[in-house]
Amino acid sequence: MIEQMPPSPEPSQPQPAQMPLKSKKKLSVKIVFVIWIMYVFMFLSLPFSGLFSVSGGKVITKLGISMIKPQHAEFEKFMKAIDTGDASAMTAMLDEQLRAGSKEAMVKIINDFKALGPLKNNYFLNFQNSFSKDNNATSMTTYWADYERGSILIKFSLAEKSGTAWIDGFNYKPTGKTYSELYKFPLWNLSVFHYIFALAAFFLMYLTFTTLIMCLESGVKLKWLWVIFISLGFGTLSIVWRESPLFEPTIEFNLTAIIFFSTSAVKAPLDTPMLLSLAFPIGAIVFRLFVKNKR
Repeated sequence: MIEQMPPSPEPSQPQPAQMPLKSKKKLSVKIVFVIWIMYVFMFLSLPFSGLFSVSGGKVITKLGISMIKPQHAEFEKFMKAIDTGDASAMTAMLDEQLRAGSKEAMVKIINDFKALGPLKNNYFLNFQNSFSKDNNATSMTTYWADYERGSILIKFSLAEKSGTAWIDGFNYKPTGKTYSELYKFPLWNLSVFHYIFALAAFFLMYLTFTTLIMCLESGVKLKWLWVIFISLGFGTLSIVWRESPLFEPTIEFNLTAIIFFSTSAVKAPLDTPMLLSLAFPIGAIVFRLFVKNKR
C-alpha cells in the first residue's frame, strides 16, 4: 500500500524586525525631553553669558583665525598701521577707487583709535565670504576690540582677485562698554517686569514641551502637523534685559513674529542688550482645550 506523504510545510520567511508603536512613542518622548532640558539649560546659563562670551571669543580667535588667515593678516597689517599712525601705509592698502582724498579719513581713524589708549583684547566674531561671476572674492570679518578707554566694533571688508587683495571697507562703531560687560546678563537692579518675564518664559517652555509629549503619546491624526503647530509661538512681547528702574522696563511688541517653543533670547546687533521674547502658544492651548480629551 502506497501512501502519499503530506507536503512538508514551507519554511516561513523571517519577517523584518519592526519597532513596536509604544517604543516609537517612548523614543519620541525621550527626544522631546532631551531638547527641553537643553533649552532650559541654555536659559539658566544666560547669567553667565558674559563669562562664556569672553572665553569663547578667545577660543574662536585661536581656532577660527586659521580658516581666514589671508583676511586676518591684512586686518592685522591695517591695525598695525593705525597703531603706528602711518596714514600712507593705510591708504596704500585701500581699493584704488577709495584712495583719492582718503588720507584725511585715515588720519581721522588714527586719531579716533589713539583716543582710546592701548589695545587690551581683540576678539574675532564673524566671517562671511562671497564670490562674483568675474572670480572676485569679497570677505567681511567682524571684530570686537577692547581698549583702555573704550571699545570698538569693527567690520573689515577685503576684496581679492588673482592673488591680489585690497581693502574696500573699514567701518567701526565706538561703544561704551567692553565685550564682557556687553554680554553680561544681569540678575539684579532690574524692574519687576523682568522677573515676571523670566517666570513666564519657564512656564511657556513647560507648557509647550509637556503638550508636545502629550501629542506624541496620543493617537491624534496628522500628528506631525500638530507637533509643528504646538512648537511655534505667534506674536512676541519682548523686554530689553538690562538694569532699569523698578517699574520702567523697555518693552517691545511684534505681532508678526513667530518663534520656536514660545520663548527666545536674542542679541542682535552685537552691541545691544539681550532681548527676551515671549510668544502666544496658540497650538499648545488649542491642543489642550479641544484635542487632548478626544485622542
